[in-house]
Amino acid sequence: MQRVKLTISYDGSSFCGFQRQGKSEKLPSVQEAVETAIFQLCNQKTSVLGSGRTDAGVHALGQVCHFDLPENFNITPEKIIKALNTFLPEDVKASNTEFVSNDFHAIKSAKRKSYFYDLYLSKFPIPPLDKHALQVCENIDVEKMKECAKIFIGTHDFIAFRAKHSTAKTTAREVFECYFERFNLYGVPALRFNVTADGFLYKMVRIIIGTLIRAGEGHLTIEEVKKLLDDGKEWMAKVPAPANGLFLKGVEY
Repeated sequence: MQRVKLTISYDGSSFCGFQRQGKSEKLPSVQEAVETAIFQLCNQKTSVLGSGRTDAGVHALGQVCHFDLPENFNITPEKIIKALNTFLPEDVKASNTEFVSNDFHAIKSAKRKSYFYDLYLSKFPIPPLDKHALQVCENIDVEKMKECAKIFIGTHDFIAFRAKHSTAKTTAREVFECYFERFNLYGVPALRFNVTADGFLYKMVRIIIGTLIRAGEGHLTIEEVKKLLDDGKEWMAKVPAPANGLFLKGVEY
């Protein structure tokens, strides 16, 4: 078998997430779309493993997967991209492929993952932006949110910032970068929350950004946010931010 490392981007709006779900799930998964395209390419069923499962509605610029092609299937990485993009739906596309050793693993070989979350500052919702960003009030305390974001840098127990259905065996993670930057989203004032870590717990990024928004709106102090992290205890009042503003930016190996 020939192992292929595949990088894809997708708009998650119409998917139940990256990972295939149960038969009762009404929306398709990105994994199914990629596996179907590979079957059309080589006429052989194969399993595609992604670097992580993104939730329903979450987008990706650099999701990394691996899959195996038959040894006798003669094709170049460049032709794999072109062929897959012919078979993939419009909201999923391949951006890079390369042949790798058989011990490469999209999850286990990953060293860092980066996400960003977009917020736009507006008194009223702006429908064209709502598919890929979250509206927050214009007077939200951005400087306070920036200070709170710094708290998460370093190695911490993130048990207070995971969803209750998390299956991770350990809850300690190292965060390398965690910051906000201002930009214009189609001419509208906006904020981008950037975070890079050695791994993330289930809905961890969305819970962190949800907490930072609450701080910016005046519902939490900087000290309260720090205490939530330092206590290393479950926090029942956590509210994850909606999925629509979240993007998996990339994965480092």
